[in-house]
Amino acid sequence: MNTIINATTKETHGGAVWKVRWAHPTFGQILATCSFDNTVHIFEETVPDTSDQSLSRTGVQSGKFDSSNRWRRRRALTDSGSNVTDIQFAPHFLGLMIATCNALGKVIIYEAEDVLDLDNWTIVFEGEVFKHRCGSLSWSTNRYRHSDLTIKESFGELTDQVTYVCFAPSAGLSFHKLAVAVGARIQIYNIHVHTDENLKSNDHHDYMDYTSLETEKVSVLENGKSQVLRISWNIIGDTISAVYSDGVVRLWKCTFKNNWEVVSVVQPSQENSSKQGVQGIYY
Repeated sequence: MNTIINATTKETHGGAVWKVRWAHPTFGQILATCSFDNTVHIFEETVPDTSDQSLSRTGVQSGKFDSSNRWRRRRALTDSGSNVTDIQFAPHFLGLMIATCNALGKVIIYEAEDVLDLDNWTIVFEGEVFKHRCGSLSWSTNRYRHSDLTIKESFGELTDQVTYVCFAPSAGLSFHKLAVAVGARIQIYNIHVHTDENLKSNDHHDYMDYTSLETEKVSVLENGKSQVLRISWNIIGDTISAVYSDGVVRLWKCTFKNNWEVVSVVQPSQENSSKQGVQGIYY
C-alpha cells in the first residue's frame, strides 16, 4: 500500500481557496491557486539542497530536509479585482498560459513567456466576457483548431444556472465538443469553426476577425432533479462522469447509435446522503 506524505503546508491567501490546478509536467512542478481574496498564486516546487546529506547506493536520498521550503510562491496575480472563481492552465502546446475568471464576469489570460522565469507573467487577454458571475473555464485541447477561441454566441435555452463547462478531448475531431452542466441537465454541443480565407489573407491579425463559430446542440442528458455540479470526459470523448448535488455519481456513455445512456450509478453512503452537499458550494 502506497503512503501519502504531507510535503508542505502553506497559508498564503487571505480568504477561502476555491481551486488548485497543476500545470502540465512539461514545465516542471507548477501549481496555481485562486481565492476569495481576489488573487491567483503561482507556486513552484524547488529541488532541495542535498550537499550536506548522504545518498544511498541506489542514489536515493537517505537524509531529511526541511519540506516546508520545498514549495515557493513565485508570483501573486492581483489584476482580478473580484473573487476569482476558477483558473485553468492552457494545453501545453500553447505554452505556459493560465486563464482566470471572476465573480464579475471578467476573464484574464496570463502567459509566462520564459518558463524559467515564473516571476514574470504578461496579460495577453483581458475583458468582461459576461455581465454576471463567471464560475467555470475550459480550454479545448484540439490541436487542429485554435484553442484560444471565445464562444460569442449566447445559448438562449440556458435559463438555469450554469455550474460547469468542459471540453472533450479532441480525439482527432475537426470540431470542438463541449459539455455544459445547467441545472439538472448536461447539454452537449458541437462547435464548428469556420475560417474566411479571404479575410485571413488580408491584414486581419486577430483570430476572431476572420473566423465564425457555429454551435449545434446534439444531446441533452437528464436523470433526476438534482443539480449537476461537476462533469468530466474520458480520454476518447464517449463517456461523461457527472457529480450531482445529492452525492450521486452517474456515468453516461454514448452508444453506437449516438444515444447517451446511464451505464453506472454510484450512490453516496447513508451518512453523506442526508447532507445537502450543494449548500457548501459558495464559489
